[in-house]
Amino acid sequence: MEPGFAYYHFAPTLGIILIALFGARLTEMVPALNVLRPTLVASIAAMPLVIMHSSRSVLNRTIKHPVLRLTAGYGLWALGTAPLALWPGLAVESAIGLFIPAMVVCFIILACAPTARNVDRMAFGFVVAVLIHVSYLLAVGATRAGDRLTSSGSLDPNDLGSLVAMAFPLAIGLALRSRGRVRAISAFAALVFVVTLMRTGSRGGTLAFVAATLVFVFGFPARQRWALVIAVVFAMPLAWTLGPPEYRERMRTMLALEEDYNQTDYLGRKAVRQRAQEYFKEHPVTGVGMFCFAIAEGQRNKEVGRTGKWSAPHNAYWMALSELGFVGGMFFIGMIVSAGAYGWRCWRWRARDGTPVVFHRPEYLASVVGFSIGAYFLSHAYFWPLFGLVALSGLAGLVSRTPGAATPDPGAPAARRRALGGPGSGPGHSPAIA
Repeated sequence: MEPGFAYYHFAPTLGIILIALFGARLTEMVPALNVLRPTLVASIAAMPLVIMHSSRSVLNRTIKHPVLRLTAGYGLWALGTAPLALWPGLAVESAIGLFIPAMVVCFIILACAPTARNVDRMAFGFVVAVLIHVSYLLAVGATRAGDRLTSSGSLDPNDLGSLVAMAFPLAIGLALRSRGRVRAISAFAALVFVVTLMRTGSRGGTLAFVAATLVFVFGFPARQRWALVIAVVFAMPLAWTLGPPEYRERMRTMLALEEDYNQTDYLGRKAVRQRAQEYFKEHPVTGVGMFCFAIAEGQRNKEVGRTGKWSAPHNAYWMALSELGFVGGMFFIGMIVSAGAYGWRCWRWRARDGTPVVFHRPEYLASVVGFSIGAYFLSHAYFWPLFGLVALSGLAGLVSRTPGAATPDPGAPAARRRALGGPGSGPGHSPAIA
């Protein structure tokens, strides 16, 4: 039965557009666009197009996908508990503004035909979107915090470090596998991501970056793995030498973390995490409300007679638990675990019977690991790239278990078959997207 035109054309194209809007953060680059709410408007407009042009079987498969159900459950729980938040208006507005685009992005990505080409096209869209955003920040000399690269919008230096740690494996994977312009752009993006990481001076971002890179490298057979290890061994000292002095100094401080303010100060991450645990115990079911952690901090300051900063949680796991309660926290953790499970399917280069896998994409597990480690240090319970990443991992997981996923659907018209991968695609072959 014909799956529907959206299955071959609309969904991948709209998915790339929404990933670009999510990833490039155009409203931060051009603040005047905030009035138009482009991501929210594009999401609302895209959803009916895909629904109308997809068959019932595709829609059923998409709706039943664990990633979409977890994302939808996370968003609906955030919205449903908003009236009980410490600041209901903020919680409602935040849930609507974030989760409607997030759920639509997940839906559209998962509604795409599960082919290697579609996965790589949207991964390339993700990489290019992040490249545009960080290149803009590097070019305009965005606001700095102690000589550390940051943005004047929603991303501080540590957020940027975590972002490039997520995007780097996708860029390297595309650079190794693709041809022509896609390879060149992906390789250039990987280099820019390394420069961005060093300019941020983010210690958590560096740990996430190293972990993601190692997971990616060890996702290859021995011969390719050692070639990548050698490349990393040569690249790391070079990057360290050429990196800014501020970055080297901050990395050295990781050898004396017991003296760091994060371990000793009331506003340090250790003390903030402890207070997050207390807020969770006080509000175990509904939490204090989406983005209301700072409000809880203000109330606590008043109780203990303190004045000063109303801190963010600085830990995504305790952020989700303290702001959305146990159920919300489980939805958040479930999204990560589900994405990791799908990434694991694509990470292995051999099946259990020893035969080579048809679809090998180690970058997805690497990116999920990068996010998971960065999230331990950052308030990323609602970090916008997460939703695109888990959806891409979910689609990659579908490709890994779909027979002949790297080949065009023989029932599709010729033009659509070319869009799915073109002639020459087959088991064991990863069609280039250039």
